[in-house]
Amino acid sequence: MPAQVLVSGPELGIRLEGGKKSYSPGDIVSGCIHRSIPTISTSAEATISLHGQSESKVSQSAGYTRKVFVNRCRFFSPRQTTQSLYSDQPLDIQSDSSGASWPFAITIPEYLDPQAIATSDIKQKRSFLELSSDAVAAQAIPSSFQAGNKTIGGFVEYYLQAKFQFVTQRKAFFSRQYTTECHEAIMPLRVEYFSPGPPMMDFPLKRYTTSKQISSQRLIPGMEDTKLSLSQKTQQFLGSSKVPRLMLKFHFDVPTVLQLDNENPVPLNVGLEPIWNSTSDIIREVPQNFTIEYLVVRIKPTTELPMKTERFTVARKAIDVIAEDTVASLDAKIQVPLVVAVDTNKNPETVDIGKIVNFTLSRAAIRKIATQRHGTKLYPSFTTYNISHQYQLSWELHGVMAGEKIKLDGTHYVKLLPPSSSTQNQPAELSEAPPAYVKSEKSKLDGTPNVTSLSPSSSTQNPPTGLPEAPPAYKKGDN
Repeated sequence: MPAQVLVSGPELGIRLEGGKKSYSPGDIVSGCIHRSIPTISTSAEATISLHGQSESKVSQSAGYTRKVFVNRCRFFSPRQTTQSLYSDQPLDIQSDSSGASWPFAITIPEYLDPQAIATSDIKQKRSFLELSSDAVAAQAIPSSFQAGNKTIGGFVEYYLQAKFQFVTQRKAFFSRQYTTECHEAIMPLRVEYFSPGPPMMDFPLKRYTTSKQISSQRLIPGMEDTKLSLSQKTQQFLGSSKVPRLMLKFHFDVPTVLQLDNENPVPLNVGLEPIWNSTSDIIREVPQNFTIEYLVVRIKPTTELPMKTERFTVARKAIDVIAEDTVASLDAKIQVPLVVAVDTNKNPETVDIGKIVNFTLSRAAIRKIATQRHGTKLYPSFTTYNISHQYQLSWELHGVMAGEKIKLDGTHYVKLLPPSSSTQNQPAELSEAPPAYVKSEKSKLDGTPNVTSLSPSSSTQNPPTGLPEAPPAYKKGDN
């Protein structure tokens, strides 16, 4: 997808202060735009603006032609996030100087601007969210995001755009010609929303329950490791009433919400509940053990994009968050006991497999996923007007009881929350990449500007060390 990339050079560039790796809604982005090429002009202008938008795109082949569907949604209006840093003033940048720079400070809005959404090419029938002015004003901006390929995909991006233009003149025979030279610089920003408060500890759980019948001579006390004779195997195969039968329920509690960058283990509880009135008398109220031999848990990202006539899905493979060899690599077996409950009104005791295998979406676990899956990135679940990004959690568990193999599995939707706000203090890294080539554009001006002074501006050559105070961000209820 054609998201914005860094554009910077001696003609015009953007420097950020603080070395922040990412920003959050409500943060102030401060820095300066700079130019180092010698320049003499009677009139120059410099502006900086913050842009945010989401875009979805689907490209389809139709015979010898290709149809391209694009939905673009802008989050901010120019009036909201544009600053004039230098306006209609003379400029003199000498060759022996360090250049000119103009400081700025822009606040990232916390909520979407209804006017910006109204001017986007989003229609209600193709939108995941309501487009009324009140609903838009209450909608928080989404985090940066990107998924898809050349034919289908979507992204949420934020970037700073600096513009600089100045009047130049040159002699042509017996007259002077005035032209305007324009330059642009782009600085992509990563904007991330963080969950308030400390990392989650109490994960909401969903219980899966299934009934199983186990028939085996090994259920009889003292015969757990007995090798069955051919006659006993035949009776078991034919379902003979001489073979003890155990009826029980398997309970498996799995999370419906996960949180990125969370070191706390996610519970996966397994419990057994006997059904004694459907169990053979010889093994009724006899304790048993269920040994877990295999467990794999996967999350599958799904990204939906609404277009004119239908919704398209960006297909991605499921990602292992508990690998297939995890249980086998443990030093001790995981056993879930079937015990005789003293109080039948109490829920059966459970074994937390998640804690045993240290099931987390910690930063280390996410890095491991990215390494194994060639840079696969997990984003928080979110829905904006033209993109919906969600996850499915699937699991498969194998175990054995009395020599009989048992398989449990299931799939459901799970929500991935952003990291906790207490984890946002990340190590600093350089905010500006090496300069890239910037294409200059020239356009003619009609008429001759009426400028009487060619002296340089002192504030341009020696910019103040302090940064200007950022204007207030757009808030709910602003008109």
